[in-house]
Amino acid sequence: WGRRDVLGVLDRVLELQIRTAQEAAYKRKLEAAKQQAAMEMDHQSRRRELLSRRPEALTREELDSVTALSMGTKTAPVMAGMIAGYMDIPVTCLTALKEDRELLEARVGLLFAKVGATVNGSQPVVSREAFVANYTELFDSAPQALASVRAPAPEAQRGGDCVLQ
Repeated sequence: WGRRDVLGVLDRVLELQIRTAQEAAYKRKLEAAKQQAAMEMDHQSRRRELLSRRPEALTREELDSVTALSMGTKTAPVMAGMIAGYMDIPVTCLTALKEDRELLEARVGLLFAKVGATVNGSQPVVSREAFVANYTELFDSAPQALASVRAPAPEAQRGGDCVLQ
């Protein structure tokens, strides 16, 4: 494959990964919303039933269970928001990668510089295997690359480790 071919394949792979990540995020968000709605319905039903009884007919376990469910239904929207944000991370990362044309071109340039081969005096090409290895190594090395980024000075951290890592 030539440079233009590699950039085209890279774009297509990223498009497919973004679409797959969006579909997965949508399904998980929908699942979380359904669970939240079911928990709310269960809470309302159990709460109504419990409060319809005389206090002496209640057990502490029943009251604790409905109270915990009440707390859970109040925090469910917060949890759903956190889950939704978490599910958007792959989409955001892949979109950032796809949109930064200069870094993509630099990545392709490095790939050709390292493993490109000229066949019969033509333009340099890379094999599919080299492309796949280079692409997957990006994702394998990302956690180490982020870990090596210098954290802010201690006074800027305000009491803890960097929360982005």
